[in-house]
Amino acid sequence: MTAEALRRSPLHEEHLLLGAQLAPVSGWEMPLRFTDAVEEHRAARTSAAVFDTSEMFEFRVFGFGAFDFLQQLFSSDLSKIAAVGAGQ
Repeated sequence: MTAEALRRSPLHEEHLLLGAQLAPVSGWEMPLRFTDAVEEHRAARTSAAVFDTSEMFEFRVFGFGAFDFLQQLFSSDLSKIAAVGAGQ
């Protein structure tokens, strides 16, 4: 699969700005690492780590109660999302 054919995360540009080494993952161009793997492992164990899981799932919820259902499911306030297709 060529780089042009790979899907890109909504965070793709941010990954590039942070110097990510990118690799194909399940049809997506995703960060493999940003610095040394051991350094990143230590940071995750002693501080915090955030993972972009865009390639792992996509789901759609339909119906009259969809918003209320999702509002209860997630920890963030979905009313703060400004546009359809946006995220928080």
